[in-house]
Amino acid sequence: MLEFLLFFQMPYLSDRQYGLLSHRRLLVKLKNSASITRRLKLDRTLNVHRGCVNTICWNERGSAILSGSDDQHLIVTDPYTTKVLTSVHSGHRENIFSAKFLPETNDRQVISCSGDGVIFHTDFDRPTNLHSNDGCFTCHGAATTYEVRVIPHTPNLFFSCSGKCLCFRKGKV
Repeated sequence: MLEFLLFFQMPYLSDRQYGLLSHRRLLVKLKNSASITRRLKLDRTLNVHRGCVNTICWNERGSAILSGSDDQHLIVTDPYTTKVLTSVHSGHRENIFSAKFLPETNDRQVISCSGDGVIFHTDFDRPTNLHSNDGCFTCHGAATTYEVRVIPHTPNLFFSCSGKCLCFRKGKV
């Protein structure tokens, strides 16, 4: 009975099953499905930050979550065991608003932005020096930077945006 009701409410699932709907179209339909959203439940809470968490990002394999918060730390957590895999102070002086794993870096390099308008490239395998400007980009000036985006399979390119402009960085990060 449940299967019948599920397909009755979302006939596109059976369309996908029989090859009548592409994977991409199914994702779009599921993303906008109130029926699916109502079924979501809290599975667990990861208490790893001392401040409000403003950004999370799953890695490509779905085995780790990168988070950034008001405590200015970047933390990589195994969501299934809740174990912290990596934790570093980002170098930001304001709240982190966005952080992404750089592609093709085995989840060891991250790009992040914050309220200070600065974008940081963090390499978890290199010791950090909080007084260094290595991996620091200031293309937004003092304007709050809200978002960074990466392009799949392209580790040397990222985009960022603030209230004033859109920037991109190409070349060695």
